[in-house]
Order: sequence, then structure tokens, then C-alpha cells
Amino acid sequence: MTVLLVLTMVSIFLLIDFFSEKKKKVESLRSTGLSPTAWRYLHETGVAPNHTWLRPDPDGLVTMGIDHFLCGLVGSPDAITLPRAGNRIDAKSGTIEIQKDGKVLHLFPPIAGHVISVNTELLRNPKGIGRDPYGAAWCLKILPDDPVIRNVFQIPTSVEWIRTQLDKAKEFLANKDTGDGILEPVFLQDGGLPVDGALTGFDKEVWREFEEEFLCLGKSVERSRKAVLS
Repeated sequence: MTVLLVLTMVSIFLLIDFFSEKKKKVESLRSTGLSPTAWRYLHETGVAPNHTWLRPDPDGLVTMGIDHFLCGLVGSPDAITLPRAGNRIDAKSGTIEIQKDGKVLHLFPPIAGHVISVNTELLRNPKGIGRDPYGAAWCLKILPDDPVIRNVFQIPTSVEWIRTQLDKAKEFLANKDTGDGILEPVFLQDGGLPVDGALTGFDKEVWREFEEEFLCLGKSVERSRKAVLS
């Protein structure tokens, strides 16, 4: 009887611990704006310091896309420009362009290689990029020069990094003028996540500054290395 009671108590404590850890995980994901679907994709995905992501495919190719942090800030772009299939790309060529209201953000691929295919559906419907950024809204299929993917963060490191990027973006946009002399809230009060399309209300100069601060691959890699070493 005593043994049965002890086993019952141990089982209860294990269940409490299990649900407590599950709650912490859900709260952690919510703080980064990650959906459960995005989290499942991220288990096989690395996020680069310029907010592109890479995922190795079984056929030796690498799928590349744009992370949910940037998709959320841009909202529903008017157009997305991708390198053409057959083109060679690297950190200095083969930009992805995100366009909204005459403003443009430029993203360079974090790996070198040849573009094998592009997501034509994304070109036709760029506004849907934020609905499934790690799945249906992929951008490119790349045959990499080096099969080892470098300059990316693996899970769970990328989750922590995304959280720091959200804090950094909040600070960056906090005092930016939208052009009409009015400072508008760009982050939700509940949890501090960005309002969908928060970046779109700002002018070209803010977009240029944002690109310089968050999307320049070389500088972002160097900052990330310093952060790891510090």
C-alpha cells in the first residue's frame, strides 16, 4: 500500500512538472511571435543574422526563406523580387527585394550557390508571405557550393536570438517619426510583439536605417559573433 502511494505521488509530481514545462515553452514561443506550426518547421531550420532562414533538403538542396520577424514587420508587401532560376548567388549578389508603398528592403543570401528553383506562387501572391513563412512562403531552392551551412543559428539558439531582435526592433522604432509628426504605437501592449506591418508606416529613410541595422549580412554576422563571445 505504501509503495502504491509513493508511486502515485511520484506520477502526480511528474505530471505537474510536464505541464509546467509545456506552459513555459508556450509562453516562450508567444514572446517571439512563433506559431506552433512555425515552431515545428524551426526544428529543422537555421536562421541567419539577416533574417533569412535556411533548411537542408533530403535531395542536397537548401531551401531559403524570410523569417517571421521580418515578415511580421513588413506585413503584406506589394511585391517580392527573387533571383532567377539558374543564377549564381552569394552574400554580395542575388538579392531578394521586399517592396511596399515605394519602399524596398534588400536581403542577401547567407550562402553561395546556384538557384535551382524559385517560389512562383510567392511572386504571384506576395501578400501571403506572413501566413506561413517557414513553409509555403519559401523563396528559393539553392544548390550550395558548400554543403555545410554556415552563419546560421540553430534551434534553440535562434529562438533566443529572435527574442533579442524583437527587443532591439522595439527600441529602434520607439522614437521614429512616421512622417506626419505623430508617434504611433508599433508594438502590441500584450507581450510586446510588433503590430502586423509595423514598419510600413515609416518613410524610406527609416527603411534604409532598418536595413542597415538589421539586414546587412556582414555586419549582422560580426555583431552576432561578438555577442556570442561576450
